[in-house]
Amino acid sequence: MCLKLGPFILAFFLLWDVIGCQEKEPPRIAGGDFQDAPEQVIENMEVTFTEQGRRTGVLRADSVAIYRKGEVKKGKKIQVDFFDREGQHVSSLTAEEGTYDSRREEVAARGDVVVVSDTGARLETEALHWRKQSNRIFTEAFVKITRGKYTVTGYGLDTDPQLEDLHIQRDVQGRIEDLQEFTD
Repeated sequence: MCLKLGPFILAFFLLWDVIGCQEKEPPRIAGGDFQDAPEQVIENMEVTFTEQGRRTGVLRADSVAIYRKGEVKKGKKIQVDFFDREGQHVSSLTAEEGTYDSRREEVAARGDVVVVSDTGARLETEALHWRKQSNRIFTEAFVKITRGKYTVTGYGLDTDPQLEDLHIQRDVQGRIEDLQEFTD
């Protein structure tokens, strides 16, 4: 009795190929669940904020990482220009980094934060927030405000982008370099 081994050998190799080619689980990267990874990264981004068709602010960043379905944008080297109710530029903010939460319509700036008003006032701090709804700037951090020869420092701040309606919450100190100019 003579058996033909050809079909059996061919079937064996086909079965071997199928078993050997099954998908294997890809190698895992340590800590690689990527839940904290951005969904997108954009270079040189600009966002314009409006209220009833009127421009209230413009946010620029060198690079932006976008998280949580676009709600949170984290930028490096940010600049925000603020505008008044008539659409006139009133001040500029710069910071090392910042976050924009589109759901809350709020910008959080961190690292060497400086706001300079068009009237010459200068605010320096390490962290602050701007809320579009109220068009207010606020922080719990240490602040230094300089206007001409007057300097005021303290902790906690609530102000408008023009740096005119200032409320420092605690440990307020001030310095006047020219008392004569202050009393005139």
